[in-house]
Amino acid sequence: MEVLKHNQSNYNVDWSLTQACNFSCDYCHVDKKVAKEVHNVNYVVNLLNSTKKNWTVTLSGGEPMLHPDFVNICHKLTQNHYIRINTNLSSFKTLENFVKTVSANKVDILDISLHLDERNRRDPNFEKLKASLSLLDQHNFKYMINSVYHPRNSKEVLEQLELVSNTLDKKIIPKRYKGIFQNKYYPLSYTKEQKDLFEDYYKTSVNLLDYDYQGVLCSAGVNLLKIRSNGDVYRCPGDKNITSYLGNINKENVKLLQKPAKCDVCKCPCWGPKVVILNEENRLTQEAIDLYQKNEYEIAKSKYQELIDRFNNPIAMNNLAVILNEESFNNKKEAVELIEKAYLCMPDNYHILSNYLKTIPKEQQKDLVENLPSKVKVHLKDSIAKTANTYSMSRQIIPRKDLLYTESQEKLKKFVLKLVKKNKFIRLFFMYFSRTKFFDLLIKIWRRQ
Repeated sequence: MEVLKHNQSNYNVDWSLTQACNFSCDYCHVDKKVAKEVHNVNYVVNLLNSTKKNWTVTLSGGEPMLHPDFVNICHKLTQNHYIRINTNLSSFKTLENFVKTVSANKVDILDISLHLDERNRRDPNFEKLKASLSLLDQHNFKYMINSVYHPRNSKEVLEQLELVSNTLDKKIIPKRYKGIFQNKYYPLSYTKEQKDLFEDYYKTSVNLLDYDYQGVLCSAGVNLLKIRSNGDVYRCPGDKNITSYLGNINKENVKLLQKPAKCDVCKCPCWGPKVVILNEENRLTQEAIDLYQKNEYEIAKSKYQELIDRFNNPIAMNNLAVILNEESFNNKKEAVELIEKAYLCMPDNYHILSNYLKTIPKEQQKDLVENLPSKVKVHLKDSIAKTANTYSMSRQIIPRKDLLYTESQEKLKKFVLKLVKKNKFIRLFFMYFSRTKFFDLLIKIWRRQ
């Protein structure tokens, strides 16, 4: 097996050991139950060993230390591979067993979540946390402490983090909140000052948004895997589609991809920037999107202009128009011209069409959307009503014609939906035979619903 130095593995597994958690944070999705999941860790280890690569396995949950086989899983994984652990570090007995059993040299890092509200309720003086951190220090384990920076009380959170940081004598890293709060989507809706705060800690805006990599070549499934708490294995954490399914560790039928394949989802929440394979046009597009999220508008504008000049990129036209429209009233005419140009290049793109409809009279709007599916009409109508004076930014790395619906596709979609919903055998058939081009086509049409 190729021997890699610590923290140099380019092969990663995101493994949710359990959906159970002993904390009850109001911003978290996990179930509050006892950990009962069963995992075939020997199969996982053999699967990773078969690639002859060193992997880094991130163990998360729920709270992974609640899993009854946690220490054994860590021990077996670290014989040939490395691990990272996302934990609230509240299970002291498990931690004691862990530090005695697992070598600190094989643990990349423990990412410890503070969760202030729950921590204050359970451990108001942080004595238990201090004891756990001391135990990690004694055995030379690396760790970092984070706390979710919730927008509802952002000033209070920063003040609390400073107090806790002084109490623990440790640096606390603010973690981005992902979700909807007061009808705003976060982390995108953080203020410039808040974004700058994250930039100071992370030196990147990668997690400020979910990229749209659909159609981009990606090595997920080759050097990245997601293992869910029920044992199902997918290409990546962001792709839950049937065609991303690689098997189940408890059924011992996982088949890794042999080469990169195109991404099939329009939201990549985490790993994408590390595993996608970008050409020059894709790279420039991603850089421009990043710069816009960092509020570096002038550099973003120059990147988008370069994309227009070199590639006649319609998404670049759309997004440059968004920036110009936001900057000042004097740029609105130029923004409208760019939207019109983008529409001429790609009239079947949802974002471009949505923005173009805002530049024309209502009578013309009706003619353009008349032949679109009813759900698309509703979305467009809502978009225009809510953002009548602004344009929407697209996160697409590759511009695509995502509104191409033919009459035959509509009929086929309705037929397939009826079969899938009513017939259990058909659902199973789709799951196990979806790799062929024909069934991939049917499933992609099905997903349009």
